[in-house]
Amino acid sequence: MKAERRHELQHNELADWVAGAVERIKPYSRAIVGVVVAAAVLLTTYIVLSGRAERKQSTAWTDYYLAIQGPPERVESDLEAVIREHEGVAAGQWAQVALADLKLGEGIAALFIDKAAAKKNLESAVEHYEAVIPEAEDPLLIARARFGLARALESQGQLDKAREVYEQIVEASGTNAYVSLAESRLKDLKRDSTQDFYAWFEKQEPVAPPAASSSLPGTPGEKLPFDASFLDSPGSVNLSGQNILNIPELDKGAGPLLTPPTEKDADKGAVEPANKTPETEPAKDAAPEAEKEDAAKEPESNEKAEEGDSQRDSAAEDQPRGKAP
Repeated sequence: MKAERRHELQHNELADWVAGAVERIKPYSRAIVGVVVAAAVLLTTYIVLSGRAERKQSTAWTDYYLAIQGPPERVESDLEAVIREHEGVAAGQWAQVALADLKLGEGIAALFIDKAAAKKNLESAVEHYEAVIPEAEDPLLIARARFGLARALESQGQLDKAREVYEQIVEASGTNAYVSLAESRLKDLKRDSTQDFYAWFEKQEPVAPPAASSSLPGTPGEKLPFDASFLDSPGSVNLSGQNILNIPELDKGAGPLLTPPTEKDADKGAVEPANKTPETEPAKDAAPEAEKEDAAKEPESNEKAEEGDSQRDSAAEDQPRGKAP
């Protein structure tokens, strides 16, 4: 009984506390409901926005990889499209560095052909690199953009500015490969031979290669026309005597190389005419006569063989019996 009574008292105390708590928070019920609803809205908004951002990042990276792996003649325009559509996104920044690398490569190649075109491409590369560096957050992307910028400045002959950018890469104290590359370039730029080369190269005026001659037949990239009408049918031999190869004469006194002799030359005793079949009839008659002679000799040899056999038989009968032959 005491245990039951104690349980009833505890139950009543809990019920009284709950009722008192409800009465105390009742004036603030609207505020509490508002806070709960606001928290739910914020959570839902965060989930939606984060999902949208992930989809945007995924789309941007897909566009980037499609651009750099596309046809060579479309890479530049596709990268520019990725930069416009995904500005401020990591994939868009990598696309801008890739476009800068493309311009840098074209500029370096043009230095040996056309310095005006080289200057234009190198300036474009510098602009793209400088646009990425302050906006990027990825240390590897920043190091790559700085290394490309230093190479572009070095190709322009601005060696002092190139050294500054290389030093920035080293001072970042990163573990990426661009640190060792920058240190190597700094050592090379300190050499007198390197500075002398850049000073000499800046004074050079490259000569563009000659343009393709328009007098040559055909169009580049296309096959030359081929006329097979003068060829004989398969399996036949050209016996017409025509000079189908159009080989020029070496000596007019000796006559054309491939022209067959004429009947007039044959009458003079020079050579046999090309269209006259050599006489081979006697050779054809010789074979039957040889066969006839062999046939006539064959019975005689047979008769001699039979006579030899009969003589051996008679000699064997006349020999005394009991003696060895």
